[in-house]
Amino acid sequence: MAVPIDTYMEANVLPNYEAKCMVLSVVVIVTAVFWVVIFPYVASRLLMEPEEVDTSKKKDTPSTDTATTSSTPSTKAKPSNGMKRRGKSNKKSTTDANKKTTQKDPSQAKDETPPPEPPSVPLPILAVASLGCMVSLFYEVMTMSPYNTFVARGVFQVPILTALECEQLINISMAAAKINQDMALQEQQRAEIAGESLNRSMESLLWEPKGWQKLRHGNYPTTDLNVITDPFQKKDLDWLQEKLDARLAPTLSRIYGLPESAIRANDMFVVRYDADFRAKLENHTDDSDISINVLLTDDFEGGGTRFWKLNHEGMQTTKGTRMIFVGFLGVDRIDPFAKDDNRKPKLNLWASWLSLPWVSTKFKEAYSSMIHRKEHGGVKYGNNKYVEALFLDLANVFQIVGDFFAVHHVKNLVAPENADRFINNLDEAYRERQQKEVDDTAKATWFAGQQVDLDLDGTITAEWSTRRASKNRFMEL
Repeated sequence: MAVPIDTYMEANVLPNYEAKCMVLSVVVIVTAVFWVVIFPYVASRLLMEPEEVDTSKKKDTPSTDTATTSSTPSTKAKPSNGMKRRGKSNKKSTTDANKKTTQKDPSQAKDETPPPEPPSVPLPILAVASLGCMVSLFYEVMTMSPYNTFVARGVFQVPILTALECEQLINISMAAAKINQDMALQEQQRAEIAGESLNRSMESLLWEPKGWQKLRHGNYPTTDLNVITDPFQKKDLDWLQEKLDARLAPTLSRIYGLPESAIRANDMFVVRYDADFRAKLENHTDDSDISINVLLTDDFEGGGTRFWKLNHEGMQTTKGTRMIFVGFLGVDRIDPFAKDDNRKPKLNLWASWLSLPWVSTKFKEAYSSMIHRKEHGGVKYGNNKYVEALFLDLANVFQIVGDFFAVHHVKNLVAPENADRFINNLDEAYRERQQKEVDDTAKATWFAGQQVDLDLDGTITAEWSTRRASKNRFMEL
């Protein structure tokens, strides 16, 4: 029976994402209550107490009314008959007048003061509370969330393939390159007969090393083969997918605190660096949320990857051939291929919009999408140049802030003596899962979701030209 994935990892290295996010949620709520409720109330009371003391010292002295009475004695006049007849009526009128006078006594009206209004919070206190709340919440999210600290600038080393499996993947790639070479030779012969010239992409397949793509990744080209758009066999892809499902998916899920279903490969390829040809790759950043790099060969000199936080470069191979298996992975909050009624969030708030690395990548994708719409048509966000500049600036600012708060670190998660046990345990756990009813929507997507550009809202902006040209290959997956 398989044991938890952490069993063969270095102790206390990976965070408990669920527990840390729960604690952070409580801290955020308490902080918000303090700045929104407690601080304004206490500060207002302290500010108003001196005024109340001054007011209490200024009490009005009571005033007395003196009534003057007439010294002239009153004489009673004998009422006439007419007065007698109206006596009862006059008495009643007098009584009604007295009642009205009693009800509208002006002296009582002066004593009845309206209830005091609740004290208002002064504007300076509101300003301090608002600023304090925003700064505190930002600092807590940046320093306490593992999505902004531990994984943001981390490089993690784990075993994924055995030596024999690496050799098998190399042989699979060489076979695909041979098919490319034969196809290019046939196309060259056809073009010569027809008096035509080969297109540059087909022509590059006949350059050394023959059969390998040379023009992909325009700004930073590599000598490589994509596992879908180049002729990898279906049985070989099935073998590779099984290894990725069994080992890479649960490993990434544990390291980055993500559901496997949120992981989608956007480009997967085998790269070679030859000392006699293209031997290195310049300093750059990848257009991905997560990048994987699996070393396949060791019979070379030089080479390796040098990191400067997000930036990295492929060091020059001085002898032999260095081959690696590379994957550019997206972390999707929603499935870009799902229909509208099935577009449910896969990520929690901490792993998406409150994760600075994730947000930075999404704004960079949004900027690229706006450039694509500008060149190929289409309207979204008004195609406003200010929005376009804002997206690019936000992506850069978020990256700079992330570099400030997140510490760059490299961790070897599995000791060399535990590598085989780690891989075997992952394989055993995969077999146990396969015996149960498995929901395919809960799995990572390695092949079918490749080579698309996404917008800020997670929808597809465009498909790569190689995907459009190999539509049937993607439909089969």
